[in-house]
Amino acid sequence: MTIRQALTQVEQVKPNAVPDEVLVQWLNEVDQTIFKELVKTHEYGTELVFGGYDRTDESGADSVVLLAPEPYSQLYVYYLCAQIDMQNQEFDLYQNNAALYNKAYSDYASYYNRKIMPASEAKFNAWGVR
Repeated sequence: MTIRQALTQVEQVKPNAVPDEVLVQWLNEVDQTIFKELVKTHEYGTELVFGGYDRTDESGADSVVLLAPEPYSQLYVYYLCAQIDMQNQEFDLYQNNAALYNKAYSDYASYYNRKIMPASEAKFNAWGVR
C-alpha cells in the first residue's frame, strides 16, 4: 500500500477535514513503530535506517510503499481512522478503530516474528529496544 492509497481509502470510509500533511505524519508514526519494534529487532534489520516520510512532499505519495505488506496494510487505515476520531472527540468510534488497529498490528507482528529470525544483537532494556 502506498501513502496515496492509504489516504484515498481513509477518505472513502471516513471523510474528514484533516490535512494530508497530518495524515502522512500519522502514517510516519505507524511505520516508525514498525521499524523500531519489528524491523530493527530482527535479522537484517539492525543495519537499516528509516528516515520517515516528508509530510510536505506530495510527489512521493504515489510511489512510497508503506512497511506493512498486504494483507496487513489495513492497519494504516484503522490507525488513521482512530486518530481522526480522536481529533473529532468521537471516543466510542476511536475505541473501535483503535481496537481494530491493535488487532491488525498484532497480527502483522505475529507474522513478522514467524517469518524473520530475531537479530542476535537486539538490545532490550526496561523501556524497550535501544
